[in-house]
Amino acid sequence: MIRPNCRLQFTPEDLNFIAAVLGGGDTDAQLTSLFSDPESLDLILDKGDILTKILEDPGCLDISDHLYFYILVRHVLKRSEIDNTVLTEYIAELLSEYARAERSRNPAVAEHTSIHYLTDVIQALEKADDRMRFFIRVFIGNYTLFLSGLFPGYLNHRTRYKSAPDIEYYERLGKSHYRIASTHQLAYKYELSTILADLSSYYHRIRLALNDLSKRLVFLEAPGY
Repeated sequence: MIRPNCRLQFTPEDLNFIAAVLGGGDTDAQLTSLFSDPESLDLILDKGDILTKILEDPGCLDISDHLYFYILVRHVLKRSEIDNTVLTEYIAELLSEYARAERSRNPAVAEHTSIHYLTDVIQALEKADDRMRFFIRVFIGNYTLFLSGLFPGYLNHRTRYKSAPDIEYYERLGKSHYRIASTHQLAYKYELSTILADLSSYYHRIRLALNDLSKRLVFLEAPGY
């Protein structure tokens, strides 16, 4: 299960990086205190200097995937007028998890991995029990958002040359399964009901924001898509 706990997984190196960007060198007692306060941390992470450092530093940054994706996702969501740190944490954690899982089989270059597997998952809904259907629906929402958000060129290429479902299909699919999952009793148990409902409601705007991130910030897609 993806949970909105991205910031809880920031490493000491992440905090040192933030402190250095803010001009404080290594984390001192005052900054450590600020990091432990959610409202103060929100203000710190929204500082443009941190985003600029991540995007413009020519070297290899000693930061975690959690911090990297949180800053990028927060930036593009705010540009889309989605000012929701909990939603940012969920999406950033989703990208962090899926980026690791997909690193060796990027759907932009390994064509056998994505659409057929997703079809298998959808078919599995028919045989799943009620509990498993919840997890499958959340997975479908997460995976379609990951794929349509970060690899729109890949999906458009398949649509154009292989008559595969278009990107709007993935959006409809993701929105629908997020919405249904948000009403499940397990969504309330895991305190995900509001997040899943928001993911369904804002899916289109989030997807476009992630398209912007993919195109202008992290250049994930292979040349030609």
